[in-house]
Amino acid sequence: MADVERSEDAPRFDEAYREHPYVSPRMALQLWAGAQFCGDTWRLNDRDVEPLLHELPPIAHRWATGAWLDRFIRSFALIEERLAAGDVSEFSLTRCTGEEMALHLVIDHAEADFESGIDSSGGELDRLPSRGEADHDFDLMRDVLLRDVDVLMLFDMSMDGIEDPESELARIEGTANLHPDQWFLPFDDAPEDE
Repeated sequence: MADVERSEDAPRFDEAYREHPYVSPRMALQLWAGAQFCGDTWRLNDRDVEPLLHELPPIAHRWATGAWLDRFIRSFALIEERLAAGDVSEFSLTRCTGEEMALHLVIDHAEADFESGIDSSGGELDRLPSRGEADHDFDLMRDVLLRDVDVLMLFDMSMDGIEDPESELARIEGTANLHPDQWFLPFDDAPEDE
């Protein structure tokens, strides 16, 4: 089981994101809360992930166990930590394919909460400065925080085999690290975790 120590004090999103060109303080808080929720959900179900497998591409289902699963669950905590630290760009928030998949789930969850009117921040969201549309532009977050959508191709059965780096389809699409056994290899340009 992947354990994570978590401080009860919410990060100072108003300070860390005051000048950020894309991520508003409110958006950062929503994504941070989404990372917490997703990580907790996977962690609480790590002994029986069957109900959560629909969130992963079919090829990853048999990999979702043991050390692989622990590393995937840790991806949510790493995203949460980087958001809390203001370490947010397309080259720093995610550093491998597994973290990219996790970030897709985090953004989807945060967007669903927003659309449902759910504020899991205990009112902190309303205390942060508003930046209008930027506070809920989840499509922009997909555009600027995710490197690409390659991992989502694994859900498309018409692209079966794209996970094989030697396949013609992978060469045509220019993909890398899509096979689940490569999901946690760092991207070539990824900064090292401290």
